[in-house]
Amino acid sequence: MPLPEYNSTQAAVDKMRPKQGVCASNPNRIRFVIECLEAMIAVAGDSAKVAIKISPAMPFNDIHDADPKETYTTFVAALAPMRLGYLHVLRTALPETFDLLKLLYPGAFAVGGGFTKATGDEALQSGLAGFDVSAYMVSRQNQLPML
Repeated sequence: MPLPEYNSTQAAVDKMRPKQGVCASNPNRIRFVIECLEAMIAVAGDSAKVAIKISPAMPFNDIHDADPKETYTTFVAALAPMRLGYLHVLRTALPETFDLLKLLYPGAFAVGGGFTKATGDEALQSGLAGFDVSAYMVSRQNQLPML
């Protein structure tokens, strides 16, 4: 039951949520997404049946975050104890996105965004990713969770 990214994680970034009042701190800015995930887990009955895709520092819909590293490391650290089915992270302009966030997330970690077969295989073999979500003719995985 993936949470639609365009409605949820956008709530955590500057351009979509002014950094004033209740939205002044990262924990408050990510609260909406965390609460949505908690509600989905309650309905699904098992956190392993819920997943989320994030795209740190992606300027889609004119979104801007002055400090995406801080926002997304705070966010992923909050996701870690939820034990979701997987976290899907899209490669974006944030340097070393996968290395940075993989350290914070102990569960199944999916990567996507501009992989070729060779670079996807490398991400899997190095342990950087549990699976890649690139558009290939053949599905490839190391640790695809059973939902």
